[in-house]
Amino acid sequence: MNGKITPAKKAKKQAAAFYARSLITEGEDVAFSKLLSMAKDTTNFSLSENDMNNLGYEFYNDHKIEFALQSLRAGVYIFPNSDNLFNSYAEILAKAGKKEAAILMYKKSLLLNPKNEDSQKALIQLER
Repeated sequence: MNGKITPAKKAKKQAAAFYARSLITEGEDVAFSKLLSMAKDTTNFSLSENDMNNLGYEFYNDHKIEFALQSLRAGVYIFPNSDNLFNSYAEILAKAGKKEAAILMYKKSLLLNPKNEDSQKALIQLER
């Protein structure tokens, strides 16, 4: 030991959880603005593609379709190279009856990853 006391590392806050609460209480615009700030503040907040993907499905499973769509839309904005987020966004759009938008999102998923089998299969089904 060198006699110096090192401060404990502060745990990062989960940006997706703060975003979810803000989305419900303050609306999409305020929540999105806060999410953008938190995504940039990597010292205090953590945010991953999976966090946003999981949040979208949590809202969907709770029958909160608009919150699910808003979360996934925010996710693809922050992580524009995530074929998985585009796939998930497309899936929820399709389940919400927004077929044309779902087709576009599946195509974007496939542009990012032509081997995404989920997107390939779903796109074939929707285009029938």
